[in-house]
Amino acid sequence: MKMVRTKIKNDMNSGRRKGWSKLVTSVDPSKNNGYAFEGEFLDDGKEYDLPVGSVVIQKHPEGSVKHAWESGHCYTLDGDGDLCYTSDESGKESFDWHKEFLSFRDHVIAVLARSQRPAEPVEDCRQHVVDYARQFLGSVGVKTAEL
Repeated sequence: MKMVRTKIKNDMNSGRRKGWSKLVTSVDPSKNNGYAFEGEFLDDGKEYDLPVGSVVIQKHPEGSVKHAWESGHCYTLDGDGDLCYTSDESGKESFDWHKEFLSFRDHVIAVLARSQRPAEPVEDCRQHVVDYARQFLGSVGVKTAEL
């Protein structure tokens, strides 16, 4: 399994209002709170060597101090060490921790199941993207010699 170095950053932390990050190894679907997520807590600002495809969740403080709420976000680790947002089938990336926790938990279960599948051979799509860009730019009159 390929390991990559990543730095954990919870961008929503401010002042005394702190969120947290966790490397999720499994989810207990019988629990309806943060204890459903099993795995290791990850320290904000610290570097970790993690397997590509790892699933990391973050709980963020949101809103003002007077009107605070918390959101849940789920990420997967790509081959460059970047944490990439995941979204559910409707495109939703951020879940209200208290009002939409069950939907968030089920989303994390689905992401974890996809990440644990054996890797399938994937065709390198970069050349297809370049070809498509050339075709599109050429159709609108832009010269594409630099691509």
